[in-house]
Amino acid sequence: MCGYLENNYCRGGSKTRPYPVKPLMFRLISRDEFSPQLFEEYPVWSEHYDYFEIEEIVSWGIERDWLQKELKEKHRGNKHCYYPLLDLDCLYSRMRAFIKVDITTKNGKTFSGYVVNEEAYAVGFFIESEEIIFNKNMPLSWQKETIKKLEDLTRSKYKSLFPLFYETDSSLTLGKKSTGVFRLKKHPHLYTRIKANLLNFFRSWRSRYLGG
Repeated sequence: MCGYLENNYCRGGSKTRPYPVKPLMFRLISRDEFSPQLFEEYPVWSEHYDYFEIEEIVSWGIERDWLQKELKEKHRGNKHCYYPLLDLDCLYSRMRAFIKVDITTKNGKTFSGYVVNEEAYAVGFFIESEEIIFNKNMPLSWQKETIKKLEDLTRSKYKSLFPLFYETDSSLTLGKKSTGVFRLKKHPHLYTRIKANLLNFFRSWRSRYLGG
């Protein structure tokens, strides 16, 4: 089911970070619905975490009764749902936001995918029917199975694929961070992991007590 915005349109991003306005049928999805087509539909999707998000979504014109009914059905315990983030000014307050990017490997292979949050601590991309996900805060040894899957799908060795280069979709403006490089480290620096944990804590605190 879909929820309709007032006048059946979305405002398309924000004043500072716009993306093209598209006709919208707002919907909540499960994690296994991620696909290249999903990110063609909308370039930024948010994982639902906190109650305050309901007020923000309603402020976009979504019907409250419909939204609460959908959340009751699709957001249970640790099984979170996802929705298109229509106001990009809310991006920093989200625990996990998935931002559409184009990914190029070191040896020039290109894929559609996403980075997680503006600091891009994780990257995901689609090869055939597979979704490949890497997290730069995790030791390389913990991601060996994913690396092997990537090597099999691309018929390339890890060292010829990394680092990955990503660029936000041409229709999406994210301030100065429109491009970036994603590297995996054998042993992520303790400072990097502490910084990632502090960022997540701050997002959660800001969401709960400051409303984004």
